[in-house]
Amino acid sequence: QPMLWIPHQLVGAPLGFSVTLECHTEAHPTSLNYWTHSDGAMIHDSRKYKITSVVGKPAYKTHMTLTIHDLT
Repeated sequence: QPMLWIPHQLVGAPLGFSVTLECHTEAHPTSLNYWTHSDGAMIHDSRKYKITSVVGKPAYKTHMTLTIHDLT
């Protein structure tokens, strides 16, 4: 059964600054992970959003981050 956990349930930053969200997953087979907006639309890398996804050791672990630049 897949597991997902968020190390920091509440994060914030001043307007105009950047903030990074983190997510850890464990799944076998490896899960398909992505970030979404509140309306369900997928977030893609852009000037506003930086996404990283690192497969861990063992390979069923993944660490994801989403950095939001220039908070509005």
